[in-house]
Amino acid sequence: MNYNFLRQLYQNPAFWFFTIFFFIGLFSCTDYGLGWDDEWSRTATGYANYNYIFNGDDNLLTNNEKYHGPFVELILVFAEKISGLTDTADVYYLRHFLLFALFFCAVIAFYAVVKNLYGTFYGLIGCLMLVLSPRIFSDAFFNSKDLAFLSLFTIGLYCLIKFVKNPTIKWALIYAIITGAIIDTRILGIMLPFLTIGYILLLNFLHKIPRKSLISLLAYILATLIFIILFWPILWENPYQHFVAAFVEMKKFHWDGHVFFNNHPVHTSSLPWYYIPVWVCITTPIMYVILISMGLLIFIRQLIINPFKELLNEFEIFSVFVLLSAPVASVVLLNSVVYDGWRHLFFIYPLLIIMSLYGITTLIKFIEKIKYAKEGFFAFLFFNMIFIGFWMVKNHPFQNVYFNTFSRKYFEVGRKFELDYWGISYRQGLEYLSENIKDTDTIIYTSLNLPGKINHMIINEKNRNRLKYVEPNDSTWVYYLTNYRGAGDPENTVLLHKINVDNIPIMGVYKRK
Repeated sequence: MNYNFLRQLYQNPAFWFFTIFFFIGLFSCTDYGLGWDDEWSRTATGYANYNYIFNGDDNLLTNNEKYHGPFVELILVFAEKISGLTDTADVYYLRHFLLFALFFCAVIAFYAVVKNLYGTFYGLIGCLMLVLSPRIFSDAFFNSKDLAFLSLFTIGLYCLIKFVKNPTIKWALIYAIITGAIIDTRILGIMLPFLTIGYILLLNFLHKIPRKSLISLLAYILATLIFIILFWPILWENPYQHFVAAFVEMKKFHWDGHVFFNNHPVHTSSLPWYYIPVWVCITTPIMYVILISMGLLIFIRQLIINPFKELLNEFEIFSVFVLLSAPVASVVLLNSVVYDGWRHLFFIYPLLIIMSLYGITTLIKFIEKIKYAKEGFFAFLFFNMIFIGFWMVKNHPFQNVYFNTFSRKYFEVGRKFELDYWGISYRQGLEYLSENIKDTDTIIYTSLNLPGKINHMIINEKNRNRLKYVEPNDSTWVYYLTNYRGAGDPENTVLLHKINVDNIPIMGVYKRK
């Protein structure tokens, strides 16, 4: 046995970070409830594609979700089938673990990217910033759309850098597999191959890499096309037509609803251009916001002064800047439909952290000669991280309603913006009912919206069997659960239980008078 290897492993801080992080995730994956999309994504996307593949069910071809990238949902359904699990709670625990495992792999890839840029120390700082981001952490367990895309996109960023630096056939195939998975999760991932093609061609034109890299690029393009079709069953029949239709649907996507923004209900077609920037600033830890802003300003300044240096000598940072600015610009300029905060752009968050690290490393070069300045900066940064960590533990598993201290204190954002829009807190509301209502065998309840209906599937079978859901207009309901989304207290009821985060209610359990 190679004891030197084990000794080096145990002395590696990254090993301990990822070990601790993995076990925290492992023991947390059974704590979260179900959001709006959980059951719908599992059935309308996952099972629809699974049945099309294995049972010849053509319902997929007329399914409204047929153009929603199925890669992650198919993997989750495959895992469900292989496991043999039938109890819905166990199925969703498995799903939540696998989604976390994907995020765990993404954090490893993120560490590798940052380590390559700035070294081990900054690699760990970047990972801490990513993991100690409350909304990102919580969504990593149940959000099979936005967070799964973030995870795959981050892994794709790692592969992009490896391929551009080492354009071999081996990396072309690895990167093609990941690219296919990314695009077949969300078609917006098509940015990666376009950026890759542009870079390889530019570097060839400038004689920065050997001509044979063009062969690897061609292999990457062909393999990517194959994997896009392979991972997306709807493309098996007329791939060009369906892919174009999927792309058009993405551009024209319309959600006819209202969101609660700055204390006002606003239709999604009338959101102001600053909707995304505001959500980023109020839901990201304030220290991170400052560092991200600093990094972006420094990079833009350097880009203006010497664009070719940033483009060629620091192509990783330039790639990060392009990949984060393009989708934000498209949302702002094209008035794309977004809702429920900035979750549709969560995938740019690791890129924002890399920009913050760019700013930090530049700042350190200026202050390291000042006595204790460098040490003081990192002490302050780690203090902020510890504070965020305590908040996450205290409010577990409701990190998804986090607002930073500055926005809570000075703008009272918790009362002016959407809170538990996913509705995962309904699980705890139903658990309260099933564990505290003892005077009847059947608990008849209703809820403000869909998550209240589906969250019974993730509580234990004994308690689940006592719950009977009826629609709100059914006069037989006795108990009413609400996440207060666009509504206040229900009429003619008495409050039994309330869940608060930062003294703001996110879940209420009521009984009819």
